[in-house]
Amino acid sequence: IDCVSEAGSSAIVLNGSRLRVEGCRIISALAVGIRIGNGALDAASPIVTNNIIQALSGANSAAVFDNCTDALFMGNQILDSDTADVIQLDAECIRARIIGNVIASGGDDGININGCGDCLITHNIITGCTAAALVLQTGTTGLLVRNNLYTSNGTNGFSTPPALTIASGAITLKGDIDHPWSIDTQSAAASDDLDTINGGVEDKFLWLHPTTSGGDITVPANGNIEFMGNKGSTKLVAGSE
Repeated sequence: IDCVSEAGSSAIVLNGSRLRVEGCRIISALAVGIRIGNGALDAASPIVTNNIIQALSGANSAAVFDNCTDALFMGNQILDSDTADVIQLDAECIRARIIGNVIASGGDDGININGCGDCLITHNIITGCTAAALVLQTGTTGLLVRNNLYTSNGTNGFSTPPALTIASGAITLKGDIDHPWSIDTQSAAASDDLDTINGGVEDKFLWLHPTTSGGDITVPANGNIEFMGNKGSTKLVAGSE
């Protein structure tokens, strides 16, 4: 099925429970290609799989996850998107799964993660975006980003390192991502201690470094942080990796 949108209208809007879009070609969309949920109308457990979205024009996204829960977006190909973020996950989007898609696009950012909760982004190929493959906005929680391939984007990976600020000696991870976390001192102090890391996943490797303009951070062997070999503490020096 070919779906062609008119000016100002999304090609497909999903509102309701357990709706499925499969095997469609969305062409020349003059607004959003697929909008999952729309304002106060909720989309519950929608499935969008094995579709082709191409030749989007204007500042419009290929897919917007608006007011939805448990959405599955899998195996889709997004080609020739224009100036907007290709996929946008908004704050009302909960537990979306973005799996195994190909974004081969001239769009701005590949996936704009704009405050969603408990979303999974894995095994996608993101290539050709003029800005970054991924953007992480404030308010996002419980994010899982693993095993994606980024090539030939303005920035391969996140636009800026996901940032966390120490509060009373602790940081709380926004999720489990295969990318370094940038850590800042509380109130931009010249130095700070980090003794507690909340929100981690067992056996997950964490890559932490201080912000380039921030203060030095000492990680003592107390709180919920332990060091091998009886090492007492370590220091993360501002501007280092």
